[in-house]
Amino acid sequence: MNQIFKIAATGAVLCMLYLYFSKQNKDYAVLISLAGGLLILFMVMDYAAYAIGAITLIAEKYSIDSGGIALVLKVLLTAYTAQFASDLCLDSDMKALSSKIDLAARFVILYITLPTILTLFEYIIKVMQ
Repeated sequence: MNQIFKIAATGAVLCMLYLYFSKQNKDYAVLISLAGGLLILFMVMDYAAYAIGAITLIAEKYSIDSGGIALVLKVLLTAYTAQFASDLCLDSDMKALSSKIDLAARFVILYITLPTILTLFEYIIKVMQ
């Protein structure tokens, strides 16, 4: 619980710096936004590693296919990475590029999950016959 207060305080300070520099020099404001996002990302890396370890442990304990776990982790990583890049573009006043990143992430996630979706449809068709 203590970590979220550190993250929130860091975010608040970075937000104030961003607001100050956005009026002075937009380039510095964008750099502050990027550095702040990376700083907060590094602050939660231990939690991400713990979550991935826990998911892997559960998968091994209950004999869940590791391919399914890898698929979920790929989708999550793709979504988080795209969100980070999209937010950075929004901070830089590049709304059009941000929306293109969001759209590209949706297509990448569809591409990643398409084999699973097709297998599910085949199973449903087989059960219905």
